[in-house]
Amino acid sequence: MENMKNDFKKAIVLVGKGPVGKSMLANMFCSDKKAVILSGKNLTSRQLDSKFLYQCCEKDTQLIYVDDLKEEHLECFFGAITFGVTVNKGRGDKLISFVIKPQFIFTVNCNIKHLPSGGSFERRFSVFELKSCNGTQGALTTEKNFNPAKMKNKAVFTKKPKLLFTTNKYL
Repeated sequence: MENMKNDFKKAIVLVGKGPVGKSMLANMFCSDKKAVILSGKNLTSRQLDSKFLYQCCEKDTQLIYVDDLKEEHLECFFGAITFGVTVNKGRGDKLISFVIKPQFIFTVNCNIKHLPSGGSFERRFSVFELKSCNGTQGALTTEKNFNPAKMKNKAVFTKKPKLLFTTNKYL
C-alpha cells in the first residue's frame, strides 16, 4: 500500500461573480495544450452520469475545460480527477473505450464561499477567485481584441492590470 503513487493532478477552479475574466484565463491555459471544452452551463445530473460525456476526447487529450459549471456539480468530477476518464465512442455497432488522465479546469460563476469544502474537495481542487476592481468589469489586459493564443511565452499583464487575483485556503 505504501508504494502506491497518487499521481492525479489537482483540478483548477476559477471562481468569480460575473464577467471577471474566468473564461479568458481558462482559454489561455488551453491555447498550447490538446484541450476539449465542454459547456457546463446546462449540464444536468443525467448528462454528468452519461458514459458518453467525454466522447469528444481523444487519446492525446491533455486538458478538459468545463466552462460555467454550476458549483453543486463540482463533486461529480471527483472520480474523473482522481482516476482518469473513460472515453466511450460509438462507431457503428462497436463501442471503443480507452482511459485518459487529463488535467481539468473549471470556471464557476459564484463567490468562493459557495463552493463545497472538506478534505476530499481540498485534495482535488486548487481554487482561484477572480474579482473585478476599480469599478471595471474584469479583464486580463487593457488591450482591445485580446487573443490568448498570441500571448504564448509573453507576460500576461502588459499594462496596469484591472484584475484582482486572489487565492484561498484550497491551495
